[in-house]
Amino acid sequence: MQEQKRRRKRRRLIMLIVLVLLIAGGAAGYFLVVKKPKAPEQTQSQTPAATETPVSTEPEELSEHYVSQTLQLAVDYPKTWQKDETGTSQLKLESPITKLDGTDTKIVVTVMAKTANPPGFTGTSGLAAAVSQKIAYTTPSQNQRKETYLSFVSFAGGNVSALYITGDSGYQKDQTIPKTDVAKGDPMVAVTLLKCEGTTCTEPASVSPELAQTNSTIQTAISILKSLVIQ
Repeated sequence: MQEQKRRRKRRRLIMLIVLVLLIAGGAAGYFLVVKKPKAPEQTQSQTPAATETPVSTEPEELSEHYVSQTLQLAVDYPKTWQKDETGTSQLKLESPITKLDGTDTKIVVTVMAKTANPPGFTGTSGLAAAVSQKIAYTTPSQNQRKETYLSFVSFAGGNVSALYITGDSGYQKDQTIPKTDVAKGDPMVAVTLLKCEGTTCTEPASVSPELAQTNSTIQTAISILKSLVIQ
């Protein structure tokens, strides 16, 4: 009798152990299959996209003032530009070397006594590479016109080779610009472009009409022209 009770107890104990193992195994399977942890979500990179620095089209500040007793005029120009009035009949203002259409280029503003041979002019005529701009002088004298035409001249290929003050004469694109019209200026005012090799700048250069009207260095040259006070 006692032996039968012990056997029943052992069977119950075994059954209890099996039941506990079954419950434990089921719970583990649930967490492995049903409650599988989610993979961490990928976050977007916080590194900002690289952007190109916009090219400035603003002219430089005209911080320097010069009075030419010989030419009887005054002009403002940036401190980064070089002034040269070694001759008795002309004043030159030269920009630092700058990149124009990938080429090292120097911009030269020349103001000189009336001449039949404007600097940079080749042949007897050129073509208008763009419509002439009417510019207003900033502080004109009593003897000076208030506004004047600035013309963009091409000598080959349609690009702008030089800019000239042409007084009352304005031109449409592709119109002929006679040399005699440019030579009427008194003083004669020109903006020429020179190609540079190292620090030597002697060969003529040219730029597209679009660049001639937006480049900051050329716009600075135009600002210099606007500052002219002619007695």
